[in-house]
Amino acid sequence: MVLTEWSVVGVWLAEYLSVPRTTLQGAVADGRLASQKLGSGQTVVRINDAKKWAGKEYRPKSEG
Repeated sequence: MVLTEWSVVGVWLAEYLSVPRTTLQGAVADGRLASQKLGSGQTVVRINDAKKWAGKEYRPKSEG
């Protein structure tokens, strides 16, 4: 059995990844980062997927 760790798309995850929350939410909204919606209405992503996305797709403008 593989344990998958999930996190709500929000402030904690954005800070953990060192990306702006709105950038993270945008990636989820346009499908660049796979997510699931819980019955409570919260959106969650796999933490490992979010790390990969941040490493590959997210580049701060200062690093250009």
